[in-house]
Amino acid sequence: MDSSDLIDFWNFHNPKNVIILSGAGVSTNAGIPDYRSSNNNGLRCLLESGKPKHEILSHPSIIQFRNMVINCNPTKSHYLAKVLNDKGILKRVYTQNVDGLYQKAGVPGEKIVEFNGSSDGD
Repeated sequence: MDSSDLIDFWNFHNPKNVIILSGAGVSTNAGIPDYRSSNNNGLRCLLESGKPKHEILSHPSIIQFRNMVINCNPTKSHYLAKVLNDKGILKRVYTQNVDGLYQKAGVPGEKIVEFNGSSDGD
């Protein structure tokens, strides 16, 4: 769906209640690597290593990742959520991303539910 399709849908249906469900792709477009991808500097292995929390949090890969997230900017998808909120029709954003980009785009925190995990323990 491109932007013209979205505009046509919007004009025809005039939605009143919108819920957004988003996954890693929204944040990978901002430059944040997917947790499961091979280009994540070993973050998944590091987090699953069983090392004490203070060792993990001070590991160079974690520090580099945290700094990258801090310096990333929201994408058009994040700003779309803000526009929908400003129009009064965004009810909630459910996202697997715990990077704060929806908040950075201006979506109120109470509208955002961040979660990450799966049935296999990830």
